[in-house]
Amino acid sequence: MSRYSIKIKKEPKRDVYYVLNNENQIVHRSFVFKKVHLLKLIKTEGRVIGGCFTPENYRGQGLYPFILNTIGREYFETNDFNLYIIVDKTNLASIRGIEKSGFKRVNSITTKRFGIFYFNTNIEYI
Repeated sequence: MSRYSIKIKKEPKRDVYYVLNNENQIVHRSFVFKKVHLLKLIKTEGRVIGGCFTPENYRGQGLYPFILNTIGREYFETNDFNLYIIVDKTNLASIRGIEKSGFKRVNSITTKRFGIFYFNTNIEYI
């Protein structure tokens, strides 16, 4: 992945991780949210990776597992092990990337949201 660089933009409620190519173009973006109410459903706290996006012409090059691994290592080195990823359970390509990067599935939450309220919630503990 030496042909890519990482840029991190720190914001009050989230950090944004960008993967840039040699032309300094964004080829992947991942958010790390500092607080997500969804975690209250499983009675835990932590940072949440979500809102990840890779343009179609850069997919299949391992960028998603690369940035997830980078983020995971960064938090691991600071002894922060409460890091979660939100992904739609039908997004099999993303799930493969998550597993490839070393993350393990611990819970599956199916819910509907209206504003900050969740309803029709089903939690599967793995």
